[in-house]
Amino acid sequence: MPKSKRNKQVSLTVTKKRPKELKKKLFEEVRKCADEYERLFLFSYENMRTTKLQEVKSEWRSSRFFFGKSKVIAVGLGRDPAEEIKDDIHKISERMTGQRGLLFTNNSKDEVLKYFKLYSEPCPARTGTTATETVKLEKGPLKQFSFALEPRLRELGLTTKLEKGVVHLEKDETICEEGDVLTSDQSQILKLLGNQMAEFKFNIEAMWDNEKGFKEFVPLPTNAKKRKRPEKPTPAKVKKPRKEKVVEPEESDAEEDAEQDDDEEEELEEN
Repeated sequence: MPKSKRNKQVSLTVTKKRPKELKKKLFEEVRKCADEYERLFLFSYENMRTTKLQEVKSEWRSSRFFFGKSKVIAVGLGRDPAEEIKDDIHKISERMTGQRGLLFTNNSKDEVLKYFKLYSEPCPARTGTTATETVKLEKGPLKQFSFALEPRLRELGLTTKLEKGVVHLEKDETICEEGDVLTSDQSQILKLLGNQMAEFKFNIEAMWDNEKGFKEFVPLPTNAKKRKRPEKPTPAKVKKPRKEKVVEPEESDAEEDAEQDDDEEEELEEN
């Protein structure tokens, strides 16, 4: 019997992509927030951690944060004076590059600046972070580690062994030195040691007020490029191939003389 088309297995883990719908929703939400809130702050951040960010959002429940999709956000606010939805708000769009986000709020400027200036949370350093201190381990027992972690420590490059169920370091080890760019193994060892070398923090760079307009706190570097509207590429002109003229070869004088001789011989034979 032929297989029934109705009996099909549908995987619930596979979801359809909806990039256009999500972009349109973000575009509309940004414009809606520009009407609802009195102030807009542009900030940069370092060593982002999701758990720490959720704590900040819970403290600012009456406000709205936006991260990522900087191009969509810039289009929503307006990329130039002709497109901007509010006076001077396009200057925020020009700075929406790299690791930056937006905060829409009704809180006062002083309250926002004070909070984010004092906010700082230590966190484990990740790969590529510059070490702020020198970390060393001395030879001997490492009681802070469970015996189950000993194989993992050896994989990370430490000379360890088990003695009576206790992890021992066979020689002195330098995990990192101040100024080093941390590798993956170094960052993993520091995390296991509980070393929180990095720091999650915000830097307020500019703001926009519904009444006072735009104000800059951190000037753009001279070599920084502002966001510009992409220009449409002009189609390249395709040159049509030229038609080559076929030049018939000219007969040489010797060939003409030979033809004349043949004609004369034919006439003599006829006579």
